[in-house]
Amino acid sequence: VPVVPLDGLVPANLAELRNNSADFVLSFSSDDRAFAFTIGDNSMSPRYFRGTLVLVEPGLSPQVEDDVIVIHNNGAAKAHRLLGQVNGLTVGSWVSTDQPETLLPGEYRAVYVIVGRIHHSRKIINGNA
Repeated sequence: VPVVPLDGLVPANLAELRNNSADFVLSFSSDDRAFAFTIGDNSMSPRYFRGTLVLVEPGLSPQVEDDVIVIHNNGAAKAHRLLGQVNGLTVGSWVSTDQPETLLPGEYRAVYVIVGRIHHSRKIINGNA
C-alpha cells in the first residue's frame, strides 16, 4: 500500500524520507512526491477544519478555484483557495468575510494542489503502523 509523508515536503524521493524516520500515512496517489498535510486553522471551513488531513500532489499545476497549500518564504505552509494567478497569486479562504490576499512573485516558494481529504488514515511512525 502506498504511503505519503505527513506534514513534510518531500526531498529527493520517498526512500530518503523513509530512511529519515519521518511519519507517514497510508494513501493512494500516483504522484511520487505527494504528501499529507494537516490543516492548521479554520480559515478554510466549512471545506476543511483545523486538524483535517489532506492529500497534496505537487505534480499538478494549480488552477484558479483549486484549494492549495502555499509555502511562504519563511517556510510556513498554509491552505488557501486560489482565486487568481495574474502578477502573483490572489488567495482567499472559504470564510466569506475574509478579504483576498495578493502574494507577489518572490513572496512564496511554492504552490501545491490539495486533491482531497485523507479519511481513516493510519499513521506510520518509524516504519511501524
